[in-house]
Amino acid sequence: ELLHRGQKITDFISHNWAGHSWDLVRTLQVAEVKCAWICTMALNQHAIPCLSLKSSPFYHALRNMAGTGRVVMVLDKDASALTRIWCVFEVWVSRSLRLTFQMFVPSGELNFLRGDKECRTARDRIVSLNLANVECSVEEDKKMILGIIDESDGGRE
Repeated sequence: ELLHRGQKITDFISHNWAGHSWDLVRTLQVAEVKCAWICTMALNQHAIPCLSLKSSPFYHALRNMAGTGRVVMVLDKDASALTRIWCVFEVWVSRSLRLTFQMFVPSGELNFLRGDKECRTARDRIVSLNLANVECSVEEDKKMILGIIDESDGGRE
């Protein structure tokens, strides 16, 4: 039930909900997030209805960002968001919809030239990303997401 329409969303937040709350808040401050859509606050994480890409609440939220906002992926010290299938799905949908996409660690925007430990860890995760190894609490969700990606033009490439 929608109780209030709220403000126009400027930032879609992609993150691992198992991460530390203070790191999330600090990273959102560093990223200068204004009005955010955060799945853990917008959806019941144990009852996400999803039968297809376009029926996904994540897809609807991301589609509504086109031309008006950005996707901010929050990476903790282990870049654990890159181990979660829903976060990878959000990256894929962002790319498919040609949305502005940025990655942030608590110390700032991810930059491949920075040498700090957070950035090195994130770079290593990105370079070694293998969709077969990403995790999901609900195995059916992982199968559905991998199926959507596999059926797309670029597949897993």
